[in-house]
Amino acid sequence: MFIKLYILEMNILTEIIDQLIDSKNSITDSLLKVKVLASRLKNKTLYNWVDRELSGYESLDQVPEYRITGCILIGNIMNGNWQLKNQVIATIDLPDFIKRHVEIIKFNQAISVLERYLIENQNPLSYAIPAETLGYLTENYQRMGNPYATVYSARKQVDLGVIQHAISEVRNKALDLLLKLEEEFGVEIELQELIKKKTHVNEIINNIMKQTIITKGDGNVINTGSENTIKIKVRIENQNFEELSKALRENHVQENEIETLKQIIGEEPDYNKKLFGPKVNNWIQKMTNKALNGTWQVGIGAAGTILAELLKQYYGM
Repeated sequence: MFIKLYILEMNILTEIIDQLIDSKNSITDSLLKVKVLASRLKNKTLYNWVDRELSGYESLDQVPEYRITGCILIGNIMNGNWQLKNQVIATIDLPDFIKRHVEIIKFNQAISVLERYLIENQNPLSYAIPAETLGYLTENYQRMGNPYATVYSARKQVDLGVIQHAISEVRNKALDLLLKLEEEFGVEIELQELIKKKTHVNEIINNIMKQTIITKGDGNVINTGSENTIKIKVRIENQNFEELSKALRENHVQENEIETLKQIIGEEPDYNKKLFGPKVNNWIQKMTNKALNGTWQVGIGAAGTILAELLKQYYGM
């Protein structure tokens, strides 16, 4: 037994790599060994990342981008004597702080919990919206011309595939790092030799971490990229559909969807309330759903913002 453990420790890179490339193995077991490696090398950045993946992220602000996903909002609406159940809830024109809450899910749980989700849950995965948020959803519907509508329950909903994606991202990042070390120092390098060269080893690790997981200060993970605030740099002349079409193409909107928008864009918006017409709102919702299922190649968190900003410029709102 002693000899077996000794051999495993000496070939720690190969051992972890072999475990990572087998998707049947729990990523949790592999990360525990990466944590040992980070501790032996005294690499705080790698250690903190692995520790948060294993224990969970204490703050949602620490959650890295691969643990953040857009979602759809499903709810039940009452309007007078009739009800609509399991409807996609419009989020356009909600206050920004509410939109950030209802359009995005951040998974801060330990990775072992995410792995268990895949085993125990059925599609789709839902998170209830708190009661204090429902009032904003109701007010939004009433502003859109439904004065008697009440959103009495709602939930954020995603496919379990987004959790599988997050787990795969962790597996791939750990594997890329270890393969780079193996390439640099050889397949059979012993752990003690790695420790002797830890200055060089840690330079490589830190460079890889900067490229794949942005870190700040003592290794706190921060989010960057498409889920942050989107600033539209293009300027569209009022009612100039040619310029709008060009901007949409640059954001990967397909020609058939641009043509559909062209047929309905003459619909008069409510300039006083700064609301698009119902047909345009439905088109935006359709495009947002395409971002969610991957048929529109744009960041999920950015999808609604891009379209809303471009259309506001077109209408001069």
